[in-house]
Amino acid sequence: MAENLSDQDNNARFIEYPYDLHKTWWNDMQHRKMRALCARIHAGEKVLDVGCNSGYVQEFVPTTCEVHGVDLSPALVEIAKTRYASAQVAGADVLPFPDKSFDVVILAGVIEYVFDPNQVMNELARVARRMILIEANHPLGVWGTHRIPSHEYMVRSYTEETCQELLETVGKVTWREIIEGHGQKQHMCFEITL
Repeated sequence: MAENLSDQDNNARFIEYPYDLHKTWWNDMQHRKMRALCARIHAGEKVLDVGCNSGYVQEFVPTTCEVHGVDLSPALVEIAKTRYASAQVAGADVLPFPDKSFDVVILAGVIEYVFDPNQVMNELARVARRMILIEANHPLGVWGTHRIPSHEYMVRSYTEETCQELLETVGKVTWREIIEGHGQKQHMCFEITL
């Protein structure tokens, strides 16, 4: 479990992150989750995907959007560069962009992996103009709380309430949807309006 690592050591673990999510996790539930999240994005908006992995979000945003990404894995960033307007190696806790650079910032499947979620939320709010879209694993789902002690990358899990409390430190939660799969709650999606 990652709880005894420093922020720097935690981030270093993701440099060699082996999972291209477009190849390894792509199923109906993942598609429903991303469609629900990205349906909030308007045509023509400038979007930042934080923890972009291989750039799979491009499939779900309106085609007229300009999408940029950051991730800690250089190999995954190279793939994302082929899908996005730009992609670069950077962590969610210190984003290399000026204030209010993007209409929308997406953080899908990342908040459970960061050491300082308040710092990450502040960074997302700093670079976003209109809203932040967050997806997190539901604690009762396949990747929920019970997986934390044995999971090699996850640091924490959130309930619907604790996730909303964290998000409300930077803006107003104006939409929330729970994605189900395999007969139970699996993912929590939120929109935070700034």
